[in-house]
Amino acid sequence: METNKEQKKTNRKAIKPEAVEKRLKLFMFGDYGVGKTTAAISFPQAYVFDCEKGATNESYVDLMNKNKSVILQTNDTDEITEELRTLISEDHSYKTIVLDPVTTLESDLIEKAQKKYTGEGDMRIWRDRDQCLRRISNLLLKADMNVVVTAHGKIDYGQNMTKLGTTFDGWKRWPYLFDLVIELKRMDQDRIGYIRKTRVSNFVDGESFKWSYEEFQKRYGGIIEKPSNSVKLATPE
Repeated sequence: METNKEQKKTNRKAIKPEAVEKRLKLFMFGDYGVGKTTAAISFPQAYVFDCEKGATNESYVDLMNKNKSVILQTNDTDEITEELRTLISEDHSYKTIVLDPVTTLESDLIEKAQKKYTGEGDMRIWRDRDQCLRRISNLLLKADMNVVVTAHGKIDYGQNMTKLGTTFDGWKRWPYLFDLVIELKRMDQDRIGYIRKTRVSNFVDGESFKWSYEEFQKRYGGIIEKPSNSVKLATPE
């Protein structure tokens, strides 16, 4: 009987937990003009998906060139999915994926689904939206790269249109997928990051800090600057 107990103990799969240094997975949201795009493209060697097709003014271009970043202006989810597969599975010099803003991407996705399913309140619209966003989010989480996704901010209303505060405009599952959720706000001339959710020890839930890439990198650590590695993805076969 003792032997059987010892055998069962040996066959258990659980191991002693150890902290693992993780790639940055950051979700940022904020009001119009707060500087979400500038904050996102401040990360190094970014492959920027410009879903709003607006990151082409001189200051954006200068910053992306300084950081050795590239830009793809698209809100085509099939194109984004294919590019993500390539970024994840092939060797390259990029360190960061930026999806800016995902709100525009979702709006276009819903609009196309509404044209496909013309019945009022057709639930297939939301089914298709969810399936597409799950594919994209799964790829973002698999990537051995920094991931920065931005979204528009909006007022959060409760019962009887009571204002509860502010939140993001988008798919409700986004915050569950990311280790760090930050709301950006303006305070005079400064951009302030409010930590809304965290699994990162140097970012404390409910705290705020003056936003700059340098301050963020100091808190998060050197892994942000680490080169990416390709990941083998599952094939249909």
